[in-house]
Amino acid sequence: MILRPIPSAAGKAALVLLAILTAAACNPVENSSTSATMLVIENLTALDLTGLATNLCKSDVLFTDSSTGATSILADIGTATLSSQPLDPDPILGNSVYLDIQLVKISIVYTRSDGHNIEGVDVPYSFEAGISGTVRVGTLYTLTFTLVREAAKQEAPLVTLRGTGETIDVTAEITIYGKDLSGHSLKATGNVPITFGDFANE
Repeated sequence: MILRPIPSAAGKAALVLLAILTAAACNPVENSSTSATMLVIENLTALDLTGLATNLCKSDVLFTDSSTGATSILADIGTATLSSQPLDPDPILGNSVYLDIQLVKISIVYTRSDGHNIEGVDVPYSFEAGISGTVRVGTLYTLTFTLVREAAKQEAPLVTLRGTGETIDVTAEITIYGKDLSGHSLKATGNVPITFGDFANE
């Protein structure tokens, strides 16, 4: 019979810490990221025609002032509620500042369910924009961003909706990119349905 030494309390803690670090190094959650945390989109909303936040966006391609008849083009604004979620929910040494996430950029791509997805013909052009902010562990972070640019409403296919009564339904895929404070890349993706049209303004 072979007698094996029993690990001390310090030795056990070291083994557990090694297992956690090894698990983080093999994290498959965010496209092979080696980060020990996840960037999570808790909620996505857009402002409706009355200025209220909603999970559906009704996008007016041309705003007409009902009292003066003056027209204007307005961007649609979205809001994302973000959190940083450690892969280990109860780390031995507590949550580290290195699990906080610095935001880098946002990308938005529009698609239709009927498969007609040529940009500038069937759907607006996709775009990217730089963003900044820090999502800290244990808190929620609110990011406000442009969901539909003013320029998109002056290009096909949206400009062709003016005065027609027709609508186009798309899904906006929003991808938010960041890095934890150790430099590991992260991203999170969510969707907002959008209906484009030249709606009556009261």
